[in-house]
Amino acid sequence: MPPFARADIKSPYRAPVSKVNTTLGAAVEQGDTLLELSLPTAGAYHEQTKLALQQTDADYGVAKKQFQADVDVAREHLNTARAAEKIALPEELPVASRVRGEAEQALLQAKLDMERALLPFRSQREVMRSGKWEEVPVEVGITDEQFTAIKSGVRVGDTVLVTP
Repeated sequence: MPPFARADIKSPYRAPVSKVNTTLGAAVEQGDTLLELSLPTAGAYHEQTKLALQQTDADYGVAKKQFQADVDVAREHLNTARAAEKIALPEELPVASRVRGEAEQALLQAKLDMERALLPFRSQREVMRSGKWEEVPVEVGITDEQFTAIKSGVRVGDTVLVTP
């Protein structure tokens, strides 16, 4: 780069700067380490991410269990209504068919309620597992040297979008 040219630098993760290895206007070469970021912060972020994902998985499991119980009850009612319809006398058949239809609708509604309730949990789990969770980045397969050395073409920023 020519003197006084500007280069935007981006870090592979969000962390405080622990050391600056150059000064404004100093000549630098490609591959020079310009600054170092605090690694303990990255480790803390990783640990926080793991704990948050575990909590999200636990919350999802509790919610799924609760709504699955409602679906199971509705399914059992439908099975009972179907069995009653099969043995209904001809004069009882219209009522038995109506009850079966209502039980089918109740089962569909229970499944829909479960899907609606679990969607936020699934979305959160997907985002966290994707490695694109900006608040707490995930650990990726790069070396300590790559974490600490800012490479050319990388810009220091506030977001973390590093994926394996």
